[in-house]
Amino acid sequence: MSVRIGKITSKFQITIPSEIREAVGANVGDQVLFQVNEKGEIVIRPLRIPTVDEVYGSLHQEKISYIPLDEARRITHDELAARQFQKKSGLDS
Repeated sequence: MSVRIGKITSKFQITIPSEIREAVGANVGDQVLFQVNEKGEIVIRPLRIPTVDEVYGSLHQEKISYIPLDEARRITHDELAARQFQKKSGLDS
């Protein structure tokens, strides 16, 4: 584990020592996460945002077939009518 001392500037900025930057692979423009743990210690972690290529397909959805607008309206109307009928008939448990 590397330990280095840094300094807070008058603008409250901190320079991350090169050895630490290299150890975590931090680059200019990267984001970091600041956290204060239960001991009151400041924990700084690189915030790695996955690329589009890395998340592509992770939110896979089944393909939805195309339904013409008139057909979609008819289906919606029929389903709403059935729900209303069930509610009025006391069948909606």
